Amino acid sequence: MNGSVSQAGTYKRTGKPRWVARYRGPDRVERQRAFRTKTEAQAWLNERKAEMTLGDWIAPELGRRTFESLAEEWLELHTGKPSTIAGYRSVLRKHLYPRFGKQKVNTITGPQVSKLVAEIVASGARPNTATNVLNVAKGVMRHGVAAGALRTSPVAGLAAPKSHKREMEFASAAEVAAIADRVGEHSTLIFTAAYTGLRAGELYALRIGDLDFLRGRIHVRRAQTEVSGRIEVGTPKSGRERTVSIPPFLRDMLTAHVARVAVEPDALVFSNPDGSPLRQSNFYPRVFRPAADDIGRTVLRFHDLRHTCAAFLIDAGAHPRAIMERLGHSSITVTMDTYGHLLPSLDDDLTTALESRFRSAS
Repeated sequence: MNGSVSQAGTYKRTGKPRWVARYRGPDRVERQRAFRTKTEAQAWLNERKAEMTLGDWIAPELGRRTFESLAEEWLELHTGKPSTIAGYRSVLRKHLYPRFGKQKVNTITGPQVSKLVAEIVASGARPNTATNVLNVAKGVMRHGVAAGALRTSPVAGLAAPKSHKREMEFASAAEVAAIADRVGEHSTLIFTAAYTGLRAGELYALRIGDLDFLRGRIHVRRAQTEVSGRIEVGTPKSGRERTVSIPPFLRDMLTAHVARVAVEPDALVFSNPDGSPLRQSNFYPRVFRPAADDIGRTVLRFHDLRHTCAAFLIDAGAHPRAIMERLGHSSITVTMDTYGHLLPSLDDDLTTALESRFRSAS
């Protein structure tokens, strides 16, 4: 690295020498800085030389970027679903910008972020909030490294706080029927949720053309989400389409329901009376919640109907792989992590099979 320290005039107020250190960085741009003493100038120049030798040099103008500027750039480049990006933006505005928004990104430390996460946990926020905050901070800092503003991420090694998952709820077949009996024209939606395992967004995005009554199948091709009050329709959460079989009673129920609401293939299966899309933000508090409360299931959520379907399948002896395919999980690991505790008989079945194999060879 080329570099030099030289006197460049004097300070007007004191008349003392003004020393300037100059160097050319790896980007071939010359930079300089003035000091009151030659010793200070040389020390600063030596630090820059050491950074370049170790590969730790960062262009000063990049290192001075604020956390908020990098975060906004990270969001613009993100290719996730609109609902995912909206969630990230919410985390940034509510938690990270107030603490780090205007701070230079190269001055943010791991302990500072750890302190914020600890404060969120201590505040009694929802279990996943602190984890979401840390994950967004990690994403922004990774982008900072890629953008040349950081050599390494100060939060890369931070572990997410342990969270206590909300206990899974299930409804019995009788409870599903009781809730359906209390939601009027939406009864078929309740039965479809509990006996197919589709997510709420997948149900709301179903169109009549997705129903194959002849073969008793539902083609899950899209999912609906709400982003800042707008309805967005994209691919299912897993990123791929799937086909779900339905029992005869549900096929008959859906046939009658469709005959009442519409006949056009592009029409929504489940909608408001005027044919407009249902919104979970309205349907849950105004329709589902009162019905579940009325039968004494005050903590049962609409999403628990999906868990209920999984419980029905497990009770019927379905293989975990079949459950994975029906629910649209990304992998069998997700299925086992979510519902493995409901499969206590699997190990007993394996033991019995091994015993039978031994006996058959004796």
